[in-house]
Amino acid sequence: MKKGPLILWFKDMTKDSLSLAGGKGANLGELVSKGVAVPNGFTVTTELWRSFMEDGELTATIQGHLSRINFNANDGSLGQYASYIWRDIVNTEMSERLKQTINRAYLLLDREYSRDKNTDVAVRSSAVCEDSNDSSFAGQHETYLNIRGAKNVIEHIIKCFASLFTERSIAYRHERGIPLFPRDGIAVVVQKMVRSDKASAGVAFSHEPVTQAPFLVCIQGSWGLGEAVVGGEVTPDTFMVLKPPTKGARPILARKELGTKMIKCIYGYGEHGPTRMVETAKDERESFCLSDEEILSLAEQVLLLEEHYGRPIDVEWAKFGDGEKVGDGKIYIVQTRPATALRDPLIQKTTYVRNGESGETLVVGAAASPGAVAGIPQVVDSPDDLSQFVDGNILVAKKTDPDWLPAMRRAKAVVTDEGGKTSHAAIVARELGIPCIVGTRNATKVLNGSDEVTVDANQNERGEGVVYEGILALETKTTDLRPTIEAKKKTKTKVMFIMADPGSAERFFAYPNDGIGLVRLEFVMENLIRLHPSLATIGNKLNELLLSDEEKAKIAQLTAGYDTIREYVVSTLTQGLALLAGAMYPNPIIVRFSDFKTNEYRRLLGGHIFEPNEENPMLGWRGASRYYDERYREAFHLECEAIKRVRDECGFTNVKVMVPFCRTPLEAQNVLAEMSNAGLVRGENKLEVYMMVEIPTNVLQLEDFAPYFDGFSIGSNDLTQLTLGIDRDSGALAHIGDERNPSVQILMKMAIEKAGRLGKPIGICGQAPSNHPDYAAFLVGCGIDSISVMPDAVPQTIDNVLRAETELAEKAARGKTPLLMKKHEEEGVEDVKGCF
Repeated sequence: MKKGPLILWFKDMTKDSLSLAGGKGANLGELVSKGVAVPNGFTVTTELWRSFMEDGELTATIQGHLSRINFNANDGSLGQYASYIWRDIVNTEMSERLKQTINRAYLLLDREYSRDKNTDVAVRSSAVCEDSNDSSFAGQHETYLNIRGAKNVIEHIIKCFASLFTERSIAYRHERGIPLFPRDGIAVVVQKMVRSDKASAGVAFSHEPVTQAPFLVCIQGSWGLGEAVVGGEVTPDTFMVLKPPTKGARPILARKELGTKMIKCIYGYGEHGPTRMVETAKDERESFCLSDEEILSLAEQVLLLEEHYGRPIDVEWAKFGDGEKVGDGKIYIVQTRPATALRDPLIQKTTYVRNGESGETLVVGAAASPGAVAGIPQVVDSPDDLSQFVDGNILVAKKTDPDWLPAMRRAKAVVTDEGGKTSHAAIVARELGIPCIVGTRNATKVLNGSDEVTVDANQNERGEGVVYEGILALETKTTDLRPTIEAKKKTKTKVMFIMADPGSAERFFAYPNDGIGLVRLEFVMENLIRLHPSLATIGNKLNELLLSDEEKAKIAQLTAGYDTIREYVVSTLTQGLALLAGAMYPNPIIVRFSDFKTNEYRRLLGGHIFEPNEENPMLGWRGASRYYDERYREAFHLECEAIKRVRDECGFTNVKVMVPFCRTPLEAQNVLAEMSNAGLVRGENKLEVYMMVEIPTNVLQLEDFAPYFDGFSIGSNDLTQLTLGIDRDSGALAHIGDERNPSVQILMKMAIEKAGRLGKPIGICGQAPSNHPDYAAFLVGCGIDSISVMPDAVPQTIDNVLRAETELAEKAARGKTPLLMKKHEEEGVEDVKGCF
């Protein structure tokens, strides 16, 4: 049988080289063949590994050790025989023939980069089954950085051979039914190092790794070598990038989150070893590790690779530091692999904290693997203490690496101080299907000694997971979206989302929909910006305001990484809205301008300076009346500027805007004029402007409002309170505030009919159509164009709409007169006529 080559250069490999080059090697060869920027190198093939094993007569010895492991008993045999195998391999001398083969390849690489100065290389294991579609083998085999000189390279290649049989690797293969002695063996990649210790490095996914949202690229990075990010040593910067609306266009930056980045991995020499960890400088912690242009360029590379592989991928990237002769400032891809732990997006199974349950918040971090559990937290300081970990406890650690895998398998959930959602803890937790929260900063301190806690790793509006004190009631819900998708194909009435949190678009991307009928801009402000927008309009006069030192420090923390507060506000709004628009594209999203009441604006950071105290904010200075008022005009311009950027610069022309609480047609004129002053002109670039129909005068004078708007949306909450003369914030009157009241329905029917005669679309925003099938029937019978509900209510709403449309069609076919709305039992008044 003809033997294969002992060495393969990257240029000579493709994805078909898997059996010789292993997963990492084959993927790197594929990248080079496609012209991707990859530092050069070579692969020590599985053929050389087999020769090494034969020369050292190691095969029978290793198989004998493996046969003595008892996986059914916790007797330490796994660790014992794994250590014997490691000892036997690393103590085996490599033959001169094999040494010379590796030495020649290294010298060629050395001459290419450093001209006989012992160039620095990374020596990475590359098992045949590693980085496959089904198994990531995240960190199972060894990687060594900053290795110099042929002798050291050979020594670390042998260590990579031995890492095929570490305790964690053997256990991983046993759990997955992979032969303990892999027939194809292991290859080793030897690759020129990228001096990212003088710049930055990290990981990127071609999809959002937690929610699997396919319209996003997730990039995480930190200063120094990438091992700090991959190993979860740091809480990195996170960049979410939208895939472009049209082929050939640039990706769009959707969100930037500044990580703490307390330490970084740099080159070490002498007694420090090849690498070492050092603290980052203050300016490094307070600045992003990539510029916006670098983020977008990296995202473009990731998208090209995803298109080439035809499936979601993740990559490791590294940036050459300034001052390096080779590759100054350039970003390289140093590894790529198929993304693993992918779930069927059409089967949504979630365990969550039951509505109404609450407890004291103990720690907060990034939700890295969804789900919720209750149990006993156990802080583990190091892998040496893992034998003390109790099965079924919640594992709490500073960070995890592959040595922690045996305990992670036995844990209910994982919570770490450091790390991002591309760290080892996050990736492995998703593979194991257990909840995980990372980057909490202080979980090991706060949870140490705690009795019982509840870990909720389902993303909240800020993408956070929370650990609560005590055991909270949990519920598990499974939603099969396939019947809903089929039902949606049969409906004529549009069913749209109500969203206030851009993160909702990530979580509900698989739900069938016709777009977003209501984006609550004020909640985007509250969740993402967290400060009063007028703070962005005062220029350099911040210190003149009556702000406490604590408030000033919080403002500085929120706006770190931005030149001005104004740019922070506009950029953050732009990114949040672009994410929603990109998630729905080409379906429309209707963005309602901010509609907080003055008491709600006062809750924002700095709000007490700009907002008056009102006796009844519900009926006070809100909605349209703010936008042309001197006190808020400049802040309103920020909203307009963000929307203009989303439409004109990002290309999301599916964005429409909506004016809330518009009391008179004159106010409509004033708002349109103010929008124009801010550069947002109705009709320009096909911009459509809608109006909320939520005041009785909106219904009664709809014909007078119509010239200023392209469509309408009924706001059932405000229309109900103003029709019935109640304050919907009053708990004492809650039993009266029912939108099924006949008077409210008469106004709704009137608005729908008027809009129909005017030839303008009209929808409704509210939960009643999902909660009450007869209400959906009422709206469908009246001729409503669209119904918008919260995302989790979409399946039920679609069912209700389809049932109503089917019954209406059947009765029309039989020539029956329309049904009347059911009598309102509490009020005992006449039925609403003429609808369905």
